Amino acid sequence: MWFEQNRLPSRPVLAMTLALAMSSSPTLAQMNCLPDAMRAALDPALPVSGEASAAAAESAIELPVSPGADTGDEAAAESHSLGVPDAIHVYFDASGSMVGYVRAPKTGPFPPVFTDLALSFPAMTGLMTESLFFYKFGERLVRIAPDALNSVASAAFYQCIGARGSDGCINQESRIADVLDRATRDRGDTLHVVITDLFLAQEDLIGSSAAALRRPLSSALRSGKMLGILALGAGFKGKIYDLPSGGTYGGAKGRPLFVLMIGDPDKVRSLVGAIRTDVLSTFPSIDHEFVQFSDQIVERRLSVAHEYDVKTGVGHRRQPDLVANVDRFPEIAFEGKPSPMTIEFDLKDVVRPDGLGVKGLSLNQTVWLGLDRGLDRGQCENDWALLESPPELATLAQAGMRVALKLFDDPTAMRALPKNRTYLSLFTVTADALDRSALTWVDDWSFSAVDEAKLVAKSPKFFPALNLSQLVDVFEAIAAQTFKPGPIAKVGIAFKPGV
Repeated sequence: MWFEQNRLPSRPVLAMTLALAMSSSPTLAQMNCLPDAMRAALDPALPVSGEASAAAAESAIELPVSPGADTGDEAAAESHSLGVPDAIHVYFDASGSMVGYVRAPKTGPFPPVFTDLALSFPAMTGLMTESLFFYKFGERLVRIAPDALNSVASAAFYQCIGARGSDGCINQESRIADVLDRATRDRGDTLHVVITDLFLAQEDLIGSSAAALRRPLSSALRSGKMLGILALGAGFKGKIYDLPSGGTYGGAKGRPLFVLMIGDPDKVRSLVGAIRTDVLSTFPSIDHEFVQFSDQIVERRLSVAHEYDVKTGVGHRRQPDLVANVDRFPEIAFEGKPSPMTIEFDLKDVVRPDGLGVKGLSLNQTVWLGLDRGLDRGQCENDWALLESPPELATLAQAGMRVALKLFDDPTAMRALPKNRTYLSLFTVTADALDRSALTWVDDWSFSAVDEAKLVAKSPKFFPALNLSQLVDVFEAIAAQTFKPGPIAKVGIAFKPGV
């Protein structure tokens, strides 16, 4: 009966049923058809589905923006509303503490990167878009005319000039949540860039304030946008305001400077590359980190046809015709006693670079025995019998981004398989959890209210960002909402134990 079903029963009757199948040895030329599951696994690795929604790409809700004293043209401000295709919007934090980046000395332990970064945007984005807009933000947004961009490199840009609430005096607050909300509402083909010290009070990350931050970012990631954070160890000279105690700190020589990017993933990656090439190359000693969050933690699932790193063992012989007309996976014949072999791959080929990784890997195997019954060669499944409970033929190990399948390492398992028969094995590697190794730097660049007294007592030259760890935790949680455990790689092998 098991012949009709092409399914071998589980042990302890496995040996008896295998013996029945051995009445005639299969000829190699007849092994020219694969089980459906193996043929499906041969498909080339494809991007994981996750298209941006049409609604997110086309709809845009504009928030109030002052044309600013630099433009003097309210009609022009209206024409630059959200929804401009392919646009890049750059926002400069105008809060009082930001002036310290402008005043950073040219020589010192931390490079004065801010001015070079700010004034390089027109050149860096010239090949990316023809629609480039600049703003400063504090209590609200104010438009900066392109020919007034140099003003961001002056101390007056961060001072209160005129009545509070006027275009010249918005530095009393830094409403970054409003800017991020605006960025998430724009088209999917745009990019919004925020230059800031990310100095966030605890109340910005709890309750309704946290929800106001989380909702638009979650929506943006679900629509296919990317959130990138580039952190720079920038030179600084001046006071840091709004410590949790209400005090200030004036001893910093350097501080984290952040470039937040929200929008089209290709534009995010292009801008990061341009910053590294055009700006950071001028400061080779600068400390910098980059991490991205998106709805696609797993970017590709590797198929059997992937070019795995195969390391055969002693007594292994490549036999390309073991399964006729198939050259997409290893075909191995054992000469004498089987010895271990490994098949390896890199998680860099699976997950998006500079983002969250995967871990908690597990392995599932499917094994078929080749049959020879002279059946119609078009009936692929009739050429193979699925073994219901085969011996475990492989183990799985992970070292950093490297994953290795070690095969044929258990002599007991190999003895359970009759010799001189052809077998097909399909191994499926599944990821069950997220790996946050890309975020290990965050704690060193962050502090909280409970750390303030000890931190200030040490008189640090590099003063970290307030509540950065908590903010990144929010970003991580948003990205993790879309992660579902599932297969990341399928590995196939045909093998024939020796006599």
